[in-house]
Amino acid sequence: MAEQPAEDEYPDISTMRFTLDLLEISRPERWWTATRLQLVDQADPDLEDGAQRHPDRDDIRWHLIGAMLSQISAKLDARDYRDSAVLTNTAELDLTSDPSGYTLDEIRIIESWFTFGSYPKADGWQLASGDGRHRIWNVWRHRPDAQLPMRSHLLDFIDEIETEHLAATIREQATAGLAELPEVVRDRSPHYVHQLRLATQATVNTTPA
Repeated sequence: MAEQPAEDEYPDISTMRFTLDLLEISRPERWWTATRLQLVDQADPDLEDGAQRHPDRDDIRWHLIGAMLSQISAKLDARDYRDSAVLTNTAELDLTSDPSGYTLDEIRIIESWFTFGSYPKADGWQLASGDGRHRIWNVWRHRPDAQLPMRSHLLDFIDEIETEHLAATIREQATAGLAELPEVVRDRSPHYVHQLRLATQATVNTTPA
């Protein structure tokens, strides 16, 4: 049996740096780009909750995460990606990592942004996101000019429209939302706007394409 290295001979993974060169994103057309000028009511969640949720919050290089998310936002808005050959309704994005690399925790934060159940969600006419509050706040705290990908809350309801009541609600909210949508969001995220227009015609068991 091979001799096992002593415990102090193992590399300290917390100090290692990695690249992030490829990312898969489900339903890329359901993402839009937000700045602090859109989500103006986004507040410090630790202050609101009365406690710091993540003890390692200040160890994360949030400015690098903000730069990577801004790069992803630009690619989503420009449709600068290819369809996955394996997964349906999924885009593959080629990315350029920061020369300094990322810690595993930083990569997990970036990847969590696009992981089902962890999406930061809001629509372009809303003033804050209830999902991903800590990540959004910390990115903007360290990089105020970051342009952040936001997953549409409304459009994720159209996959399974089982009742006319739900279909009517989606149509009404999409119509009202489009009327309130800031011009800057229309200009920056046209594919998201197109999906909202399709949602104004949503019917039972129909997913706008």
